[in-house]
Amino acid sequence: MITRKIISFGDSFTRGTDLADCSADHASQYTWPALMAKDFGVLYECDAVGGIGNMLIANRVLEFYEISQFKNRNFYVINWTWFERFDFLDVSLDQWRTIHPRHNNLESHFFYKHLDGETWNIVRNLHTIISTINFLQSHNMGFFMTCLDDLMWTKNYDVRYTSLINALQRQVQPYMHRLDKKNFYQWAKDKKFPMGATDHPLEEAHKQAASLLHQDFKIELLKNDFC
Repeated sequence: MITRKIISFGDSFTRGTDLADCSADHASQYTWPALMAKDFGVLYECDAVGGIGNMLIANRVLEFYEISQFKNRNFYVINWTWFERFDFLDVSLDQWRTIHPRHNNLESHFFYKHLDGETWNIVRNLHTIISTINFLQSHNMGFFMTCLDDLMWTKNYDVRYTSLINALQRQVQPYMHRLDKKNFYQWAKDKKFPMGATDHPLEEAHKQAASLLHQDFKIELLKNDFC
């Protein structure tokens, strides 16, 4: 029997780091995607991983689809992370890794000194997001997306790449949902919601976010016969 299920993807904000019930083995059931699934009476599963970048988020979406396409009828909640993160396949370890600006290692020092740049970050991440949207749409999969990085909407970039970035943003922005025109983290900070030990919004912020996003979420579920 095919069951309906909401699956969330993203980083620590989607997993629920700092929430009381989040552990190394279990994602929180009090994040806004989990609360939304409960509100609509749909099974929920979280496939988010703290600290990863958008390429790995996209990879996990596609891999999940390939594994589960004949088991469940899924609705995908994808919360894209900050564009500065860079995922790569470390050939020496034969595993994926993510570089952060705050990491203190040789790879990060070299990458952010010699290779990193805002324009490249915008372009490579938007390409990744567009390919994921196209994949889900081509397989008739419903989805709901947010983004933590304001580069998604920025107009402050190198004028030499205006046409390219405008074209990419036009493809992606209509699918992004915001909270009072802000990303979840900035919205929670501006509203002065309690934050956890590692600066993640706590239960009250997730509860209020679920309330604000409820109608938009319902519209997307209805489009895909999920409620």
